[in-house]
Amino acid sequence: MTFVVGKGAEIEQSELPALEQLVSMGYQYISKNDLNKERKKTTEVLLYDRLQQAISRINPELDSDGVADALNQIREDSFPFSLDTMETNEKIRAKLIGLSQTGGLEPITVDQIDESGVVKKTVKLFDFDNIDNNDFVVTNQFELQGFKNPIYPDIILYVNGIPLVIIECKSPFIAQWLEEAVEQKNFRKYRSTGNGYERLMFYNHILVATCGTQARHGTISSDTNQFEKSRWSSAYPLSIEQVEEKFGASREQEILIAGMLEKSHLLDLLKNYVIYQTKNNQRIKIIAKHQQFRAVTKCAQQIKTVNNRKGGVIWHTQGSGKSYTMHWVAKQAMQYGNLPIIVVTDRRQLDKQIHDTFTQAGFPFTEQADHSTDLEDFIKSPKGKILMTTIQKFEEIKITTNEKIIVLVDEAQRSQYGTGAGAMDNAMPNGIYFGFSGTPIDREDKSTFKVFGELIDKYGFEESKADGATIPIKYVGRLPKLFVEGDESIDELFERIIGSEPDMTPELKEKLKREYVTKKKVIAEAPQRIKKIAMDISDHFTNNILDNGYKAMIVASSRDSAVQYQRELERIKAPPSKIIMDQKIGDVGKDGFNWDKYYLTDSQKRNAEDSFVTPEDPTKILIVVDMLLVGFDAPIVKVLYLDKSLREHTLLQAIARVNRPYDEWKTEGLIIDYYGITKNIQEALQIFDSDDIKGAWEEDDQQLVVLKAYHSDTMNHLKGVDRSDLNKIIEAFEPADKRDEFEEDFKKFSKVLNSQMYKKETTQYIPDFKELCQIRQLLRNWYEDPKTSTRKYAVMIQRIIDDAIRAKGISELIKPMEITYENFLAYVSKFKSPRARTALVKNKTEQVIQENMSQDPAFYEKLWEMLMRIINEDKKKRKMNAEYFNPETENEIKEIYRQAQSRKEEQKKLGFETSIEFSIYNLLQEDNDNKEKSIKITKQLNEKLFPETLIVEWWNKSGIKRKMEESIYDILDSHNISEDKISELSEKILRIYNKDNV
Repeated sequence: MTFVVGKGAEIEQSELPALEQLVSMGYQYISKNDLNKERKKTTEVLLYDRLQQAISRINPELDSDGVADALNQIREDSFPFSLDTMETNEKIRAKLIGLSQTGGLEPITVDQIDESGVVKKTVKLFDFDNIDNNDFVVTNQFELQGFKNPIYPDIILYVNGIPLVIIECKSPFIAQWLEEAVEQKNFRKYRSTGNGYERLMFYNHILVATCGTQARHGTISSDTNQFEKSRWSSAYPLSIEQVEEKFGASREQEILIAGMLEKSHLLDLLKNYVIYQTKNNQRIKIIAKHQQFRAVTKCAQQIKTVNNRKGGVIWHTQGSGKSYTMHWVAKQAMQYGNLPIIVVTDRRQLDKQIHDTFTQAGFPFTEQADHSTDLEDFIKSPKGKILMTTIQKFEEIKITTNEKIIVLVDEAQRSQYGTGAGAMDNAMPNGIYFGFSGTPIDREDKSTFKVFGELIDKYGFEESKADGATIPIKYVGRLPKLFVEGDESIDELFERIIGSEPDMTPELKEKLKREYVTKKKVIAEAPQRIKKIAMDISDHFTNNILDNGYKAMIVASSRDSAVQYQRELERIKAPPSKIIMDQKIGDVGKDGFNWDKYYLTDSQKRNAEDSFVTPEDPTKILIVVDMLLVGFDAPIVKVLYLDKSLREHTLLQAIARVNRPYDEWKTEGLIIDYYGITKNIQEALQIFDSDDIKGAWEEDDQQLVVLKAYHSDTMNHLKGVDRSDLNKIIEAFEPADKRDEFEEDFKKFSKVLNSQMYKKETTQYIPDFKELCQIRQLLRNWYEDPKTSTRKYAVMIQRIIDDAIRAKGISELIKPMEITYENFLAYVSKFKSPRARTALVKNKTEQVIQENMSQDPAFYEKLWEMLMRIINEDKKKRKMNAEYFNPETENEIKEIYRQAQSRKEEQKKLGFETSIEFSIYNLLQEDNDNKEKSIKITKQLNEKLFPETLIVEWWNKSGIKRKMEESIYDILDSHNISEDKISELSEKILRIYNKDNV
């Protein structure tokens, strides 16, 4: 096969390998020149002869008039350029796949005559059952003439004459290759209106950007950020090794083409894996990610073959799109005999979220069980229906059905071990149950796999981060410093007040201490402590989060503390906050404060949840206790302020509230821990094998850190105790709460130690561990725990602690270190080696100048020349003398760095609001050392030119550019600038306004 290609890294590394792979996968290669022979003109995007042949071949029952009619209904002229691109794309897809829905989504139908007279026939444009009955063509450098200029997409895939896929290839040596493909040169231009390329987008199914080593996919609504997090990283059913064997390489490009563009997969994705939704008043197009396509394909196979209730477990980490996956599984199920589907959750919020996904994604008649009677109606007559319900409603019904029902259970690790699960199983004994979970359980007492069957598909934390489906989570521990007001300790206060209570016994007093005085949750509700934390949250959020457009959640330990947080944030005039929690009218806190001010009805809560996730909503901080910790999808949330003891799956689910991508600047989620849950994190992660939870949490050798903490906690129980005297040990552990705490800490320590024994760092703990084992056995043999009820004393003890505890500032347990441009020189000064300092400053200065060059080329080009001069002189002298080192070089480069950093300050001093104005000013100052004159000219130019740049793609509109050039000439000429200089300045000024240099 001879390919007509050019030369260069882009061709050799990306375009040519892609063509070779596609041909080996069964696509027919046709060069641009040969393909143009099949077209009447280069403004056409369809290959009409191939499309007509496909219609005749796939619909043999149609006569020639029917074929011609069908062709006319999909012809380009039926869709004027003036139509909305997304709306037209959605309508054309309905015709391509034979979809019939409301809103103008209808298939192609033609009139045909048979023995009964004139009948309507639905026309198929693709043969989805017999893939080889379709015509697959690949071409490169395809020419499409627009209204003025042509475009040449690198690769286009045609199926039956319809351009379904556009691939843009870039050199792997370009740093910003994806931005160039999506925003700067290619897709942005193709998708823009008014250029004459719209019809190519009308028919488009998938956009692919690749540089060989990396590859991303998107749709006509995807921006660079969305492309970035769309990596097709598995070629199911092929393994990576099989891709390597078949195609000679297994880079991201080969994997994407093998997995996504395999002929049957491409048509399957077109027919079954597309969703159009409206988000933030904008219509968007969504296509399945690789893990969704893979999992749904496996589920469909299970639906066809499984002969018992256990469909299987879909283990996809939080934030990977399980709601969409469930939607596509439901769609597959309906194709196998119109099977009824029921989606089960254990939280109202999840129920609503999934219902919204289904209805927006093409299931407009999906029902939601608001009452148990709705569930009963479904069970009585389920055929062909889709229902959303919470599992609790099954406990309220008694009827059963023998129908085969597809049961999709969300958060399957949580709800399947109680009476609701049994009632559900009883109501649908012939159901096929699929469990969806980001954190499945596999323990002796509880096992998601025992309930739902074998693992169907797994998409782990690390893989989702690599794909961009989720982002890393960073952890910072911050605990309030606490002290007791007055001379008495809490124990003394307790003895004085509780000890004098009638009927108080020593045993009951010890039990009360253990359950309330020493409990962290009780101390956590102390008002003075919450005041200090609220102030810290307000400062942190205002200084670090607010201005970037993100939001936050506070997880409070109780409803009382949630209200305290709300009141305190209001008092200090923090950014607007709102409580969402279970509450009734008339509820009163322990302090007697009525909570009605914060009461929300169920509908108000739902509205508050929906609004909070939008940037327009004024609420910046959401305060919760238990609600919204699971299933609440809020990508705008950047930070979770945690002041509650969460454990195991609940903890992993909660922290996942911040792992959703939002925009290109949200590169990580943040957990600020005021409660001290480091140990709980370790416990949560130990539920899984190390491979399963790899990437869930980012800490440097966190297990050794936790081991050290657990060892310290356990040994603290023996502080001041003579361990050689058994009697002293027994006396020291006489209080029951001390024994309980010792037992809990010992178990945590021994469990982590056991898991880390292979590391040499653990040997120091072995002697202590052996001794602790002996002491533990001694105590277990000696004592038994009391079982007295203590609930009636809870409020009294809480008041003692509230009155006694005072918060004394916040201490940072784990201090994150980030080197910014502003603190860089201070950071460098800590290095002792002058050579190391010079190298660091040089590299950082190069980075600053390159990042800002496009904003102000005149200013930064000058700095770049100065820097290069210093570096080159230094290189020359080192060539002559390897030992040469000039200590002044460091200072000279530092001065350039300071100048690069001082640009903003100088811009403000001169009164320029934008960097564009400052760039023009610097440009003028190169030949004119009159500040006042340059400022005046700059202001006049910006006043005339800036309004023109608000027009979309103004740089492609010759009329606007001509108008701008005339304005530049008039203004510069009025200030007596020479005509030769005006021509040079005009080009540079327009380039400054066109920042992307398109």
